[in-house]
Amino acid sequence: MPKPLATLAAALLVPLAGISAPRKDAPEEALYFPTAAGTKWVYQTKDAEYEEVITESQPDGAATVVTMVRTRDGKEVSKTKLRVSRDRLDMRAAGAITYQKPFPYLRARARPGDEWEYDFDRGGLTFHQHLKLVGTETVETPAGTFTALRADGVQRVLKAGKAVADMSTESKSWYAPGVGLVKRVTGGQETTLKKFVPGK
Repeated sequence: MPKPLATLAAALLVPLAGISAPRKDAPEEALYFPTAAGTKWVYQTKDAEYEEVITESQPDGAATVVTMVRTRDGKEVSKTKLRVSRDRLDMRAAGAITYQKPFPYLRARARPGDEWEYDFDRGGLTFHQHLKLVGTETVETPAGTFTALRADGVQRVLKAGKAVADMSTESKSWYAPGVGLVKRVTGGQETTLKKFVPGK
C-alpha cells in the first residue's frame, strides 16, 4: 500500500473514544468519554507504547469540544478533535484530516445491534465506514478489568466506485464508563490500556 494512503487509512481508524454522549444530569464517572482537560491514557501494542492527553476542553453550546494529543517517545504524533453532546459523539479532525462534515463516531442511546455509516472523500478515494454496537463484555487489560461496550467497524476504500481490496480494514473496540477506549483490535493488531489518569 502506498505510504500516504496507508497513513490516511490508519487515521480513519483512530480509537473510538466513547460510546454515548452525556445526559445533562449524568455524573462524569458515568460517561464513556471523559471531557476534563488533563485526562490521560497510556496504551500499549505488541511493540510500542503511546500516550493520549486531553489538552483542551471547551464548551460549544450544549456540547463540549475536546482536543486530544497523542505522543510517542515524548514526541507529538497526532491530534484529534471531538465534539461530545447529549445526542452524539462527532469527530471533527484526526491528524492531518479535517472532515468535510462531522464524523458520527458514536451515537447516543445506541443499543446492541444498532448500525450507522459514514463516507469521507479525499484524494480521489472514498472511505466508507460501517459501525455496529455489539453489546457489553468483560475485558481484561494491564490497567484492570472493565465491563465495556463493544463496537465493531468495517472500513472500505473505494476508487471510482470500486473497492480497493488491500485497504479494507476490520476493527473491534471496547469502551468502559468513565474511561473510554480500553481495548482495540484493528487489522490483527491489538492495542490495550496500560494506564488511565482522570483529569480535573
